[in-house]
Amino acid sequence: MVYLHFFIFIISYIVDKKSTIIDIASKTGYSIATVSRALNNMPIVHDRTKKKIWNIAKKMNYVPNIAAKNLVKGKSRLIGLVLPDDSQIYIDINFHIYQNTLKNNYRLITYKSNNNHATQSFNVEQMLQQQIDGLIFSPIPGDYEVIERIHSFNLPMVIINRFIKNYPVNNIVIDLRQGVSEAVDYLKAAGIQRMIQLVRQDIIRGFERRNVFKFALKANGLDYSDELTYEVDDSFKSGYQKIKEIITSGTPVDAVFCSSDISALGVVRGLLDCGKRVPEDISVVGCYNSELSDYSNPRLSSIGADFAELSMRAVSRLLHLIQTSGTEQNPEPVQNISVGTRFIPRESSR
Repeated sequence: MVYLHFFIFIISYIVDKKSTIIDIASKTGYSIATVSRALNNMPIVHDRTKKKIWNIAKKMNYVPNIAAKNLVKGKSRLIGLVLPDDSQIYIDINFHIYQNTLKNNYRLITYKSNNNHATQSFNVEQMLQQQIDGLIFSPIPGDYEVIERIHSFNLPMVIINRFIKNYPVNNIVIDLRQGVSEAVDYLKAAGIQRMIQLVRQDIIRGFERRNVFKFALKANGLDYSDELTYEVDDSFKSGYQKIKEIITSGTPVDAVFCSSDISALGVVRGLLDCGKRVPEDISVVGCYNSELSDYSNPRLSSIGADFAELSMRAVSRLLHLIQTSGTEQNPEPVQNISVGTRFIPRESSR
């Protein structure tokens, strides 16, 4: 067994020194997705394109790393995790997934993509070259073709914090509907009429933020228009600058919903600097109920999301897929799993 693992290490080292599909994409000018499809002989790629890519791949001495993987029978007990960034929610998710993999005698390897699509593609390629049994993946919104590359390896995978409907993948998402509806109900009962939303427009987590907010306002008999939603980054500075612009413009505001606790705390500071009282003049609600929310001044009302449950269910689902992989007679049906939310009122809302 020792000699076998040493042999695999040597093979892996040699393969790693070969060209990758990233190198081939750079040489040919085609996208990584197109190169991957061509090398996997997918019918969506024209035969002439396949031939060109294969010829260049051979000249570049390309060898798929899957050859090294196939030398081993059984499982490595290693799980991969690819996250879009190192924001607080993904720090929490990473921690809980690590705890759950450890409990099940698995190891975890994590890559973060810094919200950059090229880095994400590179991270996925690096992950596929590892001897992993399965992958938990939270892709950056707007570029899901990388999922095809993962599928070409027949690798068990679970998508978290995104709902990918165009691919047959298992999704586990945070469902914001209940938490947002509870918050709007609470504020409406306090007499608040004009509510606005500050949110990253590229985020889709199971149920698109704009539609959730719209539904909750209409259910309470409040007016909704697209002008009530503003784009921000998940940062103190972005929330601070945006709310100052809104207040300076004279836009009437009674309450502000934010896409994260971090941007919400920037909003609180911006309102105070504009001479507004929180919550007497304007209420503020954050999202994800991070540790910051309970130690800010005033303490921040927030939409609570259970990342421990999301992580536990993601690991549980992936381990089930790993255990049943290769059972062609009874393929596992795709599951879309939602983790609920709740509103946690504190000092920043009336």
